[in-house]
Amino acid sequence: MYYSICHLIISNKCVFYSVMNDDFVNDDIALLNQVKEGNKRAFRLIFDKYYVPLCRFVNISLDDTFASEEIVQGLFVYLWDKREQLTIQLTLKSYLFQAVKNRTLNYYRDNRHIVFCDEMPYDVACENEEIELHELQNIIQEAILSLPEKCSEIFRLSREQNLSNAEIAELKNLSIRTVETHISNALSRIRQYLGNNYSYLW
Repeated sequence: MYYSICHLIISNKCVFYSVMNDDFVNDDIALLNQVKEGNKRAFRLIFDKYYVPLCRFVNISLDDTFASEEIVQGLFVYLWDKREQLTIQLTLKSYLFQAVKNRTLNYYRDNRHIVFCDEMPYDVACENEEIELHELQNIIQEAILSLPEKCSEIFRLSREQNLSNAEIAELKNLSIRTVETHISNALSRIRQYLGNNYSYLW
């Protein structure tokens, strides 16, 4: 069912809001902004980029290909339906992997008969899910506060105001490459704060 819905979303005729060059396609925030405006081609690019890795990630825990695909397809349906309200703290990739992890926990909670293949017992994981998410958000904010002023400013423009790299570059009179460097440095610093417990986000 979910696959057919996703197929309809990404296959119907759509309005192309801009010519998508390589820089644009590689800028997940720019793609997400296009998705928020209803651009189905941008949605398809995100779908094609992350669908298989997300399915593999879920299947490591469930060892059930069909269920894994259902979970991931459900996430993409949600992504499209709620596109206007989406906010990204780190990267689109980190958002998708955290979201699909939560959906996997919910799937196990609703299907107690399945065997969970990961190291952590799902009873413990489900109980700690909300705590973990709150902790993750706090660590991210602490890491952002520790960034150099210019780096923090550019990162917040990207994640809190959803500006693309090109838009930030124009606003701050910088090159796109400089903006990319600041964001890359910010993510590297945040990655260090998060440590190995959240390595799956990257």
